[in-house]
Formats: sequence, structure tokens, C-alpha cells
Amino acid sequence: MTVDQIPLEGTETVPEPLTPHDCELQDFKFMPLDVARLRSSEQNSDVTPEANWAALLLWAAAWHEVPAGSIPDNDGWIAKACGYVSRGTVDPQWDTVRAGALRKFVRCTDGRLYHPVVAEKAREAWAAKLEQRWRTECGRIKKHNDRHELKGADAVPKPTFEVWIEAGRPTGHPLPIPGDKARQTPPSPKGQGQTVPRETPSKRQGEGQGQGDPNRTPPGSGAAAPRGTRKPPQSFEVTAAMVEWAGQNASLLSPASLRRETDKFRDHTFKFAIVDWPGAWRNWMRRAHDDLAPKASAATETPYQRSKREAVEAATGGLASRKPPTSEAPHGLQAIATPALG
Repeated sequence: MTVDQIPLEGTETVPEPLTPHDCELQDFKFMPLDVARLRSSEQNSDVTPEANWAALLLWAAAWHEVPAGSIPDNDGWIAKACGYVSRGTVDPQWDTVRAGALRKFVRCTDGRLYHPVVAEKAREAWAAKLEQRWRTECGRIKKHNDRHELKGADAVPKPTFEVWIEAGRPTGHPLPIPGDKARQTPPSPKGQGQTVPRETPSKRQGEGQGQGDPNRTPPGSGAAAPRGTRKPPQSFEVTAAMVEWAGQNASLLSPASLRRETDKFRDHTFKFAIVDWPGAWRNWMRRAHDDLAPKASAATETPYQRSKREAVEAATGGLASRKPPTSEAPHGLQAIATPALG
């Protein structure tokens, strides 16, 4: 029996495709296999082991085709997917297993062959994949509303799953911000509700930018939002207040280290555009301070080390702890004398 002679159960007409035309599961590495259903099926009892193995390989190939659950109506392609092609030649044994491998496959109106059971599992996986995309879009909309403090009528509404599907499952459109006409949400392709937009560049303004960013444009102000850059602008200055902040919050950095870290900060190209450069500078200095913290703690004398030192001092009459005279100023005084950044 050929594929042309295998109609869907209960019908004599060529059926419509059994999965959506864009059903794509190539990122699904695992295909569900109903063990009890397979063991009790006619496929297991009426087909040779060789044909059953070829059928399993064909189901796996159909799982990663588009639409999922289908294969092209091409005998050479099918034989190759089942492992019966070597060096471009179809193995003569293919004719003995072909009918068993293609058992239950049906030709649909798009000209492709579908396996009803594989298509059933593919539709379930595709529905779960779409639901996850919808949840991701809703989560992105919520973050956008929280980030821009959009509430009530100003908030971007989260579409229901049905509205999102009816609108064509849109993803990646710009999310609107009140007062910014250039970013208003485009109409839905089918006129059903609001499309799910792409995140604006404000999603990741870069390291150092927080909720208290003074440069952020308030919602509804109508003013153009400041454009971020990936390197500190020439106008960026380290003020006396910032140096005072570093003395309190990055105390392990000496003035010389502070200058050196600032030079590194000015030369660094960040991954994302940044607007709040003072905030980014503070974050940079926090990390530099944290990098020095383990070294500073390692330099602390342990009780065992203190007991050994005291024993040596007692044995040498204190000579071991004396330091030779020096005319240089102590390091602390040198640090105090270092001019402030600016």
C-alpha cells in the first residue's frame, strides 16, 4: 500500500495539514514517546523490526521538520532519513521496509506527509511553546511599566493569550512611553487589541544606572530622553563630592588607586549605552574596592602569627620588631598630601 492510498481514518478526502504551517520545534531536543501506546499498536505487531527502526528514525526526522510532524514527499529523502542511502545510492533493502516505515503517514493538501500521532504530540508542544512566548512578552511589559512608573491608563496593557494569538503572536515591537510619539505602539495586524512591542533601549542603559537616575525623563514630560553612550563622554568629571563618597564607600582605594581606576574607567567601552555616568563610576569603584578586600583581610595578623611574633620579640629583646630610621614621610601623610581628583 502506498502513501497515496492511505487516507485519514473516517475520510476519503485529502486532509488539511495536521500541524500549523509555522509549527517549528527544532529547539526541542526530546520528542515524547508514548511507550504503552506504541507497544500495543499495530505498528509493533504487524511490522518487521527493521521497518519499525526505520519508522522511529522517520518520526524523529518529522519532529524537527517544519511544519513539525511532517516530512517531504520525496522517496530519496525518506530513504536517507531512515538510513538506507549510502554514497548517494538507495539500498535495495529499502523496498522491503518502506511500507512499514511509512505506516500511518498521510499526504495532506500542502503535498507533505504527516504522521497523525507525531503531529498530535507536535501540536501539544507547539501550544506550550507559544504560551511560554506569551508569558515572556507579558513579563517584559510588566518590567517596562515598572521601570517607567506607568500605572492606570498610562500603563501598557498585557494582552490575554487569545488576543495575542489573534493579533498574530507579535513580538519585539517598541513599547510606548507617554509623551514619546515616535514610540507609540503600531496597530494590530488584525485590529485585535494592542500588539506586544519590542523593548526600548531604556531597558539596559548600562552599568551604574538605577531607579534614582536624575537624568531619566519622567513619564509624560514630553522631553526627549538623554541618549546614552558606551564610553564616558569628554564632559564627564569626577567632582569633590564623588571623591568624598569614595573615601567613605571605597576606603581601600588610595588617592593614587582612585586616579588609576578613574583612568581605566574613562578608557573602558561598556557593553550597553549608559546615561548615568556618575552612578557607573561609583559602581566601578565599588568593584575595585571589593577586589582589594580579600588582600586586605589576608594581611591581618592571625592569633597564631601574633604569638609567633611575640615569642621572637621576647627572645631577641625586641630587636626583631625595630625598624631602621627613615627620612621619608609615612605613606598616610603622602596620601593626605595627594591632590583631590577633579
